[in-house]
Amino acid sequence: MCSERNISSTAIRPSTVHTVENPMSLYTDYLAQIETRKEQGLHPKPIEDAPLVEELIAQIKDAGHEHRADSLNFLIYNTLPGTTSAAGVKAQFLT
Repeated sequence: MCSERNISSTAIRPSTVHTVENPMSLYTDYLAQIETRKEQGLHPKPIEDAPLVEELIAQIKDAGHEHRADSLNFLIYNTLPGTTSAAGVKAQFLT
């Protein structure tokens, strides 16, 4: 007899669609994640993915962007060093 796993009580979050029309979605998703973790008494997760770092860099390059200062802070303090895709994009930007 094969038992079926009951997933009805498991919280499944639908994936967010990131499009050209909504370029801030990765950044806003990251901000939402920070707030959720803060409510749980946790620090922000480090940034490992290149697309989010690319978005941060675009906001940093825009001198008038409303999130420029926070983006710079996240790039400096929250982006993992090493061999992650985020680290590669950060290194390329800094060279």
